[in-house]
Parts: sequence; C-alpha cells; structure tokens
Amino acid sequence: FHYVPTRFVTVDGKGQLSASEASSQWAGKKVIAATGLGQPSQFFNLVHSLGLECEAINVADHAALDLEAIENAFQPDIVVITAKDAVKLEMESCNNVWVLEIEAELPDSLYLAIEQCLKQVSI
Repeated sequence: FHYVPTRFVTVDGKGQLSASEASSQWAGKKVIAATGLGQPSQFFNLVHSLGLECEAINVADHAALDLEAIENAFQPDIVVITAKDAVKLEMESCNNVWVLEIEAELPDSLYLAIEQCLKQVSI
C-alpha cells in the first residue's frame, strides 16, 4: 500500500487547503514538517512529494511535539504535522500548525485476495 495526501487542515478544523493550494500559498514561506512517527521519512517524503520545500524535524516515536521549542528555534511560518501528532497538542499553541490528512491506498490485488478468502468461507 501507499499513502495518498487528501488535504491540509488546521488543528482546530476551521481551515483547509488542498495540496495544490498549500503549495501555492506557502511558496517562499518557511515551512517545518514535524512528527513523532516511528518511520518519519515516509511523512517527510510525502510532504516533499507535494512540492513543499520544508525542513524536517522528528522526535521519538509517540513523543509529543514541543511547538514552543520549534517556534523559538526555527521561527516557521507554517508547521505541518500528522494527525497522530495533532491529538497531543494544546489548541492555543497551534495558530500556524496544519495537519496533513492522508489515506492508505491499497492495491487491487489485496482486495481480490480478500474477496477470494471470503468466498472460501462462504461469508
């Protein structure tokens, strides 16, 4: 399977941008991609694949992001994070933080294999 970006949303859910809108509106801005995923390179590669130039910051798997430290060290215009990281944030510190929402796209061969298994057990 592979991940497919769907959109960017603000942490409070009030704002949203498509990938192309974000690339256009954030061109020339200082963008930080930050995450506490176990395999952060997948997230960073996905952000870069959207045409966003950004600096990557990763913390330990399951660790909360320290937005104040990121803000102080990098003075970013935009911080892009995962939904997994967003649930750990305090809302008042998130005015320039956007969540990249993704979906997993599964190969057709997997659907066919599942269908065959279900037919064998008569479900």
